[in-house]
Amino acid sequence: MSKTSKKSNVIRVDELTIPKKIASRDLAVLCDTFHISSSHRRDAKSRLDELVTEFANWMTSERQNPGRGSDRGRLEKALGHVRQAAAALERLGPSGRLAFKAIASFVAPMLAAQWMSFSFPDDDYAPQRSPLPSEGWRQPLRPPMRSSEYFIEELSSEARFQFVSHRAVQTAAAAFKTIETGFVGVLQALDRQPGSRGVESRSRTATS
Repeated sequence: MSKTSKKSNVIRVDELTIPKKIASRDLAVLCDTFHISSSHRRDAKSRLDELVTEFANWMTSERQNPGRGSDRGRLEKALGHVRQAAAALERLGPSGRLAFKAIASFVAPMLAAQWMSFSFPDDDYAPQRSPLPSEGWRQPLRPPMRSSEYFIEELSSEARFQFVSHRAVQTAAAAFKTIETGFVGVLQALDRQPGSRGVESRSRTATS
């Protein structure tokens, strides 16, 4: 038994023709067909023209929005820049690496202590878990099963700053790597959207 792939029923706005106002001759045929009296024909044409104008304006606006193809191109370009930035950091010499420590005050507040610790598990400068403060802190409803220490961002600001100061280039490179992984996930999500070539190709592969 042969198997045929179903063609996608998704119609894009750019595949449609921009509508035009109805011609007087066509309006007369329409009014005669639906028995619209001559006294109401001017009002009917006005309403139809208004509807067509609104729809045409919407289609024109939608066509000006970036399509999936251009979105993918921009995302791929951004991903390439992220990879190039990470590669450029690895080529920094001693002077550049020393100057790069100035990034600590900007980057340290952005990054979580847990991310630093997990990204650099064997680094002595990486922030460590802290015990819960005895006062002024809401205690958990249940006693901890494994550990009474946690990553508490409010208590790790200095540790995060010190870590980035000592590992500025490595931290930025690891952050770029995480962002790179996120961009790859975004591109995969774009391919899974209805009507995308990624979905169509996977459907053909599954039915072949």
